[in-house]
Formats: sequence, structure tokens, C-alpha cells
Amino acid sequence: MSEVINVEAVRTVLRAAVETASSQQPFAQRAGLGQQFVSEVLRGTRPPSPRLLAALGLVRVTGYAPDPASRARPG
Repeated sequence: MSEVINVEAVRTVLRAAVETASSQQPFAQRAGLGQQFVSEVLRGTRPPSPRLLAALGLVRVTGYAPDPASRARPG
């Protein structure tokens, strides 16, 4: 099973990718995105899009977890 990361970790991966590309503009161009969108994701005002995630080698997944407030017992 692969590691699941949160959105803050996605932003960390994005920051590293932007640094490798030298700035937001070349990263955005290579990914087919607007520089403003990349900036907004980095600031946390927009969620990462599927295209951005793909450029980072990531996908969005959905999962389930126990509700700590629930008194129901499994089984």
C-alpha cells in the first residue's frame, strides 16, 4: 500500500518542484497550468487540481476512518 499524504505535504512537494523549475512560471507552463493558480495552491487558497497532482506524480484518494465520537462497536 502506498503512503497517503495530506494537502500540506502536497504543498511541500509542490514547493520543491517549483524550486527545481527555478520559479512558479516555468513549473506552471510545463504542467499546463496558470502561474496564479500555482501561487494560490501554494498559499492554501485553492486546492490542488488533478492536473497539478499529475504533474507532481500524485493522485487524490478518498478513504474511510473510524469515527472517534461513535459508540458503535464493529462486527
